Amino acid sequence: MGFTTGDKLRNYSTGSMFMGQLLTVAYLVFLVDQIPFHKRVYWALCLDHSLRGVGWNWVVANIPPPPKSPRWNFVREQLFRAVRCFLLLDLARSYMYLDPLFSLTGADARSITSQGYALCCLNIIAWGYTPYGMVNLQYSLLADVHVGLSYSDSQDWPDPFGAWSDAYTIRCFWG
Repeated sequence: MGFTTGDKLRNYSTGSMFMGQLLTVAYLVFLVDQIPFHKRVYWALCLDHSLRGVGWNWVVANIPPPPKSPRWNFVREQLFRAVRCFLLLDLARSYMYLDPLFSLTGADARSITSQGYALCCLNIIAWGYTPYGMVNLQYSLLADVHVGLSYSDSQDWPDPFGAWSDAYTIRCFWG
């Protein structure tokens, strides 16, 4: 039995992501001994919404949780972040829709550098912001709902990517 999307690249990406999640869940559930089994199962289930481990890695690594901010301040900040992400995502997707570089396939496809240096930079920013903006938008809306309805505290929802100012080295960027 097999599953396919009809696109080899998408099949590979989906399979790689699924296998990575499966291995991380197996690690958390079966190989981490310093926390009780029920907490390991909880953290493994959290992977479904946080692939990078933001929010649960502090328990495993004994890093203190982020500082707690007042609930309604947090809700307001997350709502503004979601609106900003939505607008920038709409701008990036509109640009990609209007630029023929992103829609040409097969023999008509062109290199990303074919439009010159300035548009190459703009193409990379628009293309790269799409997954970044989608993750931020979804994360902000989930955080807004959960904290607004008192299902969780603001300290349970740290920034999923951190600040760009902290990425002054390759190690800090990937960390």
